[in-house]
Amino acid sequence: MKKQTTTVVIAAVIMILSLFYFLGGQDKKKGAEYLTLVLEYGDGEKQQFRTSSLEEKKVWSLLQNASALSNIALEPTSDFNPKRIDGFPNGFDGKEWNFYINDVKQNKSPFNVKVKSPDKVVFRFE
Repeated sequence: MKKQTTTVVIAAVIMILSLFYFLGGQDKKKGAEYLTLVLEYGDGEKQQFRTSSLEEKKVWSLLQNASALSNIALEPTSDFNPKRIDGFPNGFDGKEWNFYINDVKQNKSPFNVKVKSPDKVVFRFE
């Protein structure tokens, strides 16, 4: 009898937590809780990608996913900074690829930096 009661209590807790998770997820989708990646090519051209994932992700993984989804050529340096994105190599017109998280320039490798919703990651050719 005790085992059945425990099972019922656990099932009820799981159902309540699932309900809170579902309702919370709906609110977040409506409230723009997205992880955003933007590629700015330095000539006014931009591409934007969004994911609703609430998990932390490496910036490099986001860039790889965008590359795979949109057939963007991506060439990294040995420390996973972009050497070339979509035909724009570092050094072209004196510019290079830098990345920003929520408008703050980053000095680490995108392989070592994690972000999550609602962060905005921008790779800017400047």
